[in-house]
Amino acid sequence: MYGKINYVTGFRDCRITCLAHSIVWSPITIVGVVLGIKGMAKPEGKGMAIAGVVLCIIGLVLTIINASIGAHLGATGQLF
Repeated sequence: MYGKINYVTGFRDCRITCLAHSIVWSPITIVGVVLGIKGMAKPEGKGMAIAGVVLCIIGLVLTIINASIGAHLGATGQLF
C-alpha cells in the first residue's frame, strides 16, 4: 500500500513542479519519499515503491531548482 501511495505522490509532484506554487507541495513530496522507503521493505509493490521514490526525488530536486530561480529573480528585481 505504501508503494502505491508513494507512486501517486511522486507522479503528482512531477506534474505540479511546472507550476509556480510547487514549493507548497514539497512537504507532501518528503512524505512520499518516507512512504516509499517504508514500502520498499515489503516484497509486494516494491517496484512501485522504487518508482515512487525516484519520482519524488526528481520532483523535489525540480522544486528546489524552481524555488531558487524564483528567489534569484525576486532578489534582483527581475520577477515582474
